[in-house]
Amino acid sequence: MGYEKRLELIKNVKKIYPYYTNINLMKKKDLEKLLNKNCNNDIILHNINNSCYIDSLLIALFNTENNDIYNILLNSPVSPIINNNKILLSIVNKIRKELQDIYKLISSNNKSDKKFYCTDLRKLLNEYQKKYIKYINKNKENINWLSEQSEPFTFINELNSIFEYENSTEINKILWGCNIKSKNIPNKKKLDLISKSNIKNNFVITIDIDKLINNKILYLKKIFPIQLNDVNFEREDDYWKINNKIYSRKIEKLTILSSKFILIHIPRLLPGKKLYNIVIPNLKLKLKKNKLAIYLKSMIIHIGDDMGGHYICLYNCNGIFYKYDDIDKNIKKIGNFEEMCKYKNGFYLKNCTDILYT
Repeated sequence: MGYEKRLELIKNVKKIYPYYTNINLMKKKDLEKLLNKNCNNDIILHNINNSCYIDSLLIALFNTENNDIYNILLNSPVSPIINNNKILLSIVNKIRKELQDIYKLISSNNKSDKKFYCTDLRKLLNEYQKKYIKYINKNKENINWLSEQSEPFTFINELNSIFEYENSTEINKILWGCNIKSKNIPNKKKLDLISKSNIKNNFVITIDIDKLINNKILYLKKIFPIQLNDVNFEREDDYWKINNKIYSRKIEKLTILSSKFILIHIPRLLPGKKLYNIVIPNLKLKLKKNKLAIYLKSMIIHIGDDMGGHYICLYNCNGIFYKYDDIDKNIKKIGNFEEMCKYKNGFYLKNCTDILYT
């Protein structure tokens, strides 16, 4: 009877997520979670003092229960420099507790008429920043966490500096140097191998800005899990100097070998300019060392220009994308992946700044 019930679970998951692979390897409780998601809930985080960039990121990360996200993002050790300072450590422990409470609030999917804000978290971030500047580094960037509008990427970077997330993603990194001018990457025999290593990276990966600028339509499947960055230095003054040699060209190959979850950052907001190049995400990422693929979970969208704007989040529930906006009262249904991509002539694809896979 248990075997037949499992087969029925697998069959029903395939109906909702036809692009999922190796479903038979998934645990029963994970299959049941996929089928029993509450998609029509009201997520109870509301905007206060330009909080949309934090709110949208928290919804993107926490909209469903995920043990990997909870254990890595919310239970990782504190960086040594903070761990050795009792005052900073005390504030950081409060930040961790506040994030854990927000995770439980969002992932529980419980409806409530009560409004919830990230005010306490932002107060703690401001307090942490002041103490860090006082005790550790007076040159630390000063951000007004209580009122300023920033990017989700800024918030993630702050958390990355507080906690150590190195074990969430393994990446193979190979670096070559050469002096051959050509459109194509030369044969490996003509390249000087500079370094080769596996690194335990944090879960944030930033798309190379040149790839975004040089492609009106950028398909993530063409650059992930393998991304090649080819840099040509135009002037001799800018040539790359390493290992007592000078190179006019630097070639870097990054291969994501394994990951529990990945946040891909798209650097659209440049000084005095916003890039509207279309970025089309994969529905899944297959990684060499992962037992299971990771799948498109959510996207953060920036509405506006380089001078300012508003962040919202799209999240995937039962194969349908829903829009969360911390100003609106209700969650809005957008449609399946194809409908989301076509929405208002690719509006979301032209404005997405961060894409999460789990």
